[in-house]
Amino acid sequence: MISRPAAGDPHHYDPQDLCAGGKRRVAQRAAELVPENGTIPLDSGTTVYELSRQLAQRRGLHVATNDLICALSSNPEISVFMLGGALRTANFSMNGPFTENVIRQLHADAVDFSRGLMDFSMDELPTKRLMIRSAWQIVLLCCHTKLESSVFVSICPLSDIDVIITEAETDPGILAKLEEQGIKVFTA
Repeated sequence: MISRPAAGDPHHYDPQDLCAGGKRRVAQRAAELVPENGTIPLDSGTTVYELSRQLAQRRGLHVATNDLICALSSNPEISVFMLGGALRTANFSMNGPFTENVIRQLHADAVDFSRGLMDFSMDELPTKRLMIRSAWQIVLLCCHTKLESSVFVSICPLSDIDVIITEAETDPGILAKLEEQGIKVFTA
């Protein structure tokens, strides 16, 4: 099954992406948190794609992903497990009941989300929520525009987030509010 893009859903690769440099810095910082020989589910999105590119230099990782592009950025020394499901052509991610059933059977070392609390598609919410439930630590990757946006779809409460890695350009007031909630914040 192939899903049509939702209205306003950004394409996975946007050459006009104004946050590209920040996303790379966020991904580099997030890669430092991934343990050697670790198991990590990777969600879909452009910041997570940058993380997958950073991790492609590693050996011995086990990656579970619903994102075709993240999977293709791997190398033969990394074990990649595709979660399957209905393909969303706007961002090359797979979602839906099949994906959700597979995630229920996974246990992982970390979860990284590029869009965390905000998304353009209701189709991805169950997948994201199950990835969160399967992890012992939740690390949210996002550029500053995601934290400053007023359009949020609730994927999980802030209290579920352990760490946020974002750009140094993020409003210091927002960062302070996150830290007040007990969330460890890193900027890149």
